[in-house]
Amino acid sequence: MHSLNDLVSAGKILYLGISDAPAWVVSKANQYARDHGLRQFVVYQGFWNASVRDFERDIIPMCRDEGMGLCPYGTLGQGRFQTEAAFKEREENNPGRKSRPADENDRKVSKILEKLANTKGTQITSIALAYVMHKTPYVFPIV
Repeated sequence: MHSLNDLVSAGKILYLGISDAPAWVVSKANQYARDHGLRQFVVYQGFWNASVRDFERDIIPMCRDEGMGLCPYGTLGQGRFQTEAAFKEREENNPGRKSRPADENDRKVSKILEKLANTKGTQITSIALAYVMHKTPYVFPIV
């Protein structure tokens, strides 16, 4: 924390952020910074979307307690949130997809997102983004 504080003091960076660390590590680091008059982490970056929600168990409560913002990535499902028609089209025309294919959970979440999107007259990705934006304050998704 001392080295990171030195970077802020030197004007090389403005704020401290941390990515994909356990909640207890961030809390301990911030407590150390408070105890020693150093800059604390102010933003947390991690993988979070409507399908992968383990972020909500530890990270969100920790960020609320620490007064930190959230900068989640993967909020749009990394291309796995699709309509049923898009899933079928992809299976027929793109069997050699290189990234991780959509699993059963992704399909279930996509179906729910599709239903909500149809009700609201918008796209699945808009609903997926709204999900993370409205779960907690100070969310700045990476899309």
